[in-house]
Amino acid sequence: MKNLGPFIVLVIIVVILFFGKMMFSQSGCMSRVTGGAAKLPVPENMVKVINFGKNETKKYISYLDSSGKMRIKEYSDTGFFEAEYVLDGATFNTDLTVKEKEIKK
Repeated sequence: MKNLGPFIVLVIIVVILFFGKMMFSQSGCMSRVTGGAAKLPVPENMVKVINFGKNETKKYISYLDSSGKMRIKEYSDTGFFEAEYVLDGATFNTDLTVKEKEIKK
């Protein structure tokens, strides 16, 4: 019974770290606990949302940017290791049809 002090301290540290991670995440789990919405920043150059999807730990927004490029923004639950993808080689109209490429003479 004398050695319970370090164990209790370890449990308290683990609980603090667990809830600390949840407080700074964009997790659906955290939004269910707090009753608030998970907030994702909207890309500044977004013109039109094409799709929104998610899996266990990531959320994806596919969108058309102001230059006509199709982009996919990846958000992680922790806010770290996020990525952005660009569909290269084609530009799109706002109705998502491919723009005609300019013919250089």
